[in-house]
Amino acid sequence: MTEKAYCRTAASLFGLTATLHLYRALAGIPASIGGWAVPLWLSWLSVAIGGGLAIAGWAARTHRPSAGEPQPLCNDERMPAAQMRNVRGW
Repeated sequence: MTEKAYCRTAASLFGLTATLHLYRALAGIPASIGGWAVPLWLSWLSVAIGGGLAIAGWAARTHRPSAGEPQPLCNDERMPAAQMRNVRGW
């Protein structure tokens, strides 16, 4: 799986769970786990965290390092073997 595909998949899953938690929080749907009533504030927290991770995943998918940033260890473009040795410190 390429880095772009991984970022897209992770961002989509986090976005889906954030959307479902948002729906639960807005509709006031009760939830319980093993007899414990899950409070609605926990869904609001999940919306914030899941939404933030989804946004970060979509941003990472399209991120290209600027001149001062280090290159990522893996990316979609295949690095020549000599350059890989330099990146990993071989």
